Amino acid sequence: MEFLHKYGVERQKDGIILTLYVSDFDTEFANELGSEMSSSHQESVCEYATNRFPHLNIKAVKIVCGGIMMGLCEY
Repeated sequence: MEFLHKYGVERQKDGIILTLYVSDFDTEFANELGSEMSSSHQESVCEYATNRFPHLNIKAVKIVCGGIMMGLCEY
């Protein structure tokens, strides 16, 4: 995933919260007006997390851009 530049791992009692940091502010997450909704970013984030960290019990993934949390995917 070329738009990510670092990650953080936060241990909880019942699993791990993975924080992924977006590399720059040029990354677009929105769809064009009138286009069909797709979950391509969510699917790619979940795929990245399971492929990159197969040994961790990930319960949620946070997406952070600058100091703003852009999204949260729960497993």
